[in-house]
Amino acid sequence: MIREALTQVFDKVVTLRYLGVLFIAFFLWRVKSTWQIYRNSPKGISITGTSLIFGKWVSSLRYITSASDIIGQAYLEASSTTTSSVPEEQLSFHAAMVDRLQHKYTMYGFEHNDVDPHNAIPVRTLKVLLRTNIPQLMPKLRPKIERAFQVEFDRGNQASKGVSTVSAFNISRRLTSKINNHVLVGNDLANNDEYIEAAIRYSEDVVIAMEICRQIPHFLVRFVAPTIMNWSGAMDRVAEFLRALIETRLKELEQQDKISVTHVSFRLDCVQWIINCSHGQKQRSLHRLVQQTIALLFASAHQMPMALVYAIYSACLHPEFIEPLRQEAQAGHKRHYTAPSRSTRLNPLDALSLQRKVLHDYTLDDGSVIPKGNLFCVPQQAMMKDCRNYSDPMKFDPSRYLVRNENGSLRAVPKLTDVKWSFPYWGGSKRACPGRWYVSAALKQVMSHMILTYDFQLENPNAPRTFSWTTALVPRTDVNILLRRRDISL
Repeated sequence: MIREALTQVFDKVVTLRYLGVLFIAFFLWRVKSTWQIYRNSPKGISITGTSLIFGKWVSSLRYITSASDIIGQAYLEASSTTTSSVPEEQLSFHAAMVDRLQHKYTMYGFEHNDVDPHNAIPVRTLKVLLRTNIPQLMPKLRPKIERAFQVEFDRGNQASKGVSTVSAFNISRRLTSKINNHVLVGNDLANNDEYIEAAIRYSEDVVIAMEICRQIPHFLVRFVAPTIMNWSGAMDRVAEFLRALIETRLKELEQQDKISVTHVSFRLDCVQWIINCSHGQKQRSLHRLVQQTIALLFASAHQMPMALVYAIYSACLHPEFIEPLRQEAQAGHKRHYTAPSRSTRLNPLDALSLQRKVLHDYTLDDGSVIPKGNLFCVPQQAMMKDCRNYSDPMKFDPSRYLVRNENGSLRAVPKLTDVKWSFPYWGGSKRACPGRWYVSAALKQVMSHMILTYDFQLENPNAPRTFSWTTALVPRTDVNILLRRRDISL
């Protein structure tokens, strides 16, 4: 008995010692990383934070939970400067995304390389083929949206008759996953609940992996990232579904008499367009096509559901817009589309946009120098709430974007999909989000159906609705809305 007790005590001491060693190692690594960050900081640009060594380390930790506040304060204190067009070889979008997303581990081995050096396949798929087919796709999505809303309504907590309590985030995530996958992979997989659940879990795994990997030494990423991605097995399950689908599509193409760049399939989905846009053995290999589709799957998994959550919040917080919007929607006007979707300016998904990694020392027009290895970004949240760019910037006022034509009709200026320096929500003009026209159209259709079919409000209007993690601005999953189906026969 004494020996067993001593053994247990010894094991606990050893465990605590190992934990202590790990904590000290992590502490020292954070101090070293912070020192390297400040040593490599831009020259001629003010740095937000305390001046003491320990204070700098504390500032770097505070950045994890308060980055948006720190960036906003720095933006107010900073003087403006300009920069001219810079090539990818100096300020690299791809290098910044590799550091942040860890594609090799989180996207089934996908890498930006000489197989498609200019991203021609995803750009043509989204910017050309998806955009031009939006008029054909939207009517097909309407019954999917109606069905998805009904499923979520039935799934919610119906404590009182006719009212369902649902999480705004969860309904947005599941609904957009359904309709996005109809566009991405077609009806068969989009109607497969097992695939949809795996796709949702996969996108969650990627976020967890990329955020953890940002907080650990680089040499550990190759071990930690695969471990996280393999934990649930969601990525491999998604890949199995996609592999079977793409194999079937490739066999169909082999049976056709003629295959060309202008080949048009009767299927309207991104998988078919990716195959049609891929040429040569490397681009059209089964493994590469699966990787490319998984990369698009993740790219579509966050922007639209989060934008939808914020649109729902804005509609709940400003009920004075609801009835006019319903009347205009019923009359067939398009003005109602501008209101909830304009919440994007006040609710960006990230405090930063246009993220680029500095590959070579870069000098701004005012002489300030940004050393190699830094991240060059635009503080979009602060810019879109700047009174110099928008009058009364904190006010949700969709009418600010409406102008009257000569014939008396109204139109939106700028459009939600327009790219401007005062509205960098979609990125910069050269690398703006190629799927933004689809996101805008789908978001408007979802909100139109919700406004016409349901009465809705926040369960607790005073509850916190978001939280920050580094620069990401994330909707909380515990914010509920009350849905009541309207009697549209009256």
